[in-house]
Amino acid sequence: LETIVNENDTAEAYLTNGDPMSGEGGIPCSSQPTAITGNFRYSIPGNDTALLIVMFKKNGAIVGSNFIQIKGTGIQNTFVPFSYSLTSSITPDSVIVSATSSNLLGFGGVTVGSFLEIDDLAFAGAAVPIPNGDFELWSTTTVDFVSDWNSNGDVVKTTDSQDGNFAIMLSTS
Repeated sequence: LETIVNENDTAEAYLTNGDPMSGEGGIPCSSQPTAITGNFRYSIPGNDTALLIVMFKKNGAIVGSNFIQIKGTGIQNTFVPFSYSLTSSITPDSVIVSATSSNLLGFGGVTVGSFLEIDDLAFAGAAVPIPNGDFELWSTTTVDFVSDWNSNGDVVKTTDSQDGNFAIMLSTS
């Protein structure tokens, strides 16, 4: 995950299996993990903060929010193991796991070039697997961009056109 400049805008990278802002999504979790573990390497300047976010839910309600801040600690060139304690008020039924390369939630400055590489994500203290936590499974996809236009969000090419072969479909999601 790397923070970059795209034209005149800074873009932080993130990875998630749900929506940590709304609490939607996640994976089944039938017991209470005590820690999130894995390996990481990074370059995070002194005014930036990368994040690991683990949110536990029960019947759709958030029962545990864990914001793990990896603050401007400099450069870690080789992968090193990590283990961060987790808390939840009750045993959850699902969990959202997210990571960001920079401050997306106001915990520090955003710096172009900050990066966080993660491998072997797992939970300790409970038999709850993180699907593809070793990041070995990937899907290949093709993304179409409309030439000479800037776009963002749910923008797709469609063959349902008035004239020619294609039209553009914009959706609010």
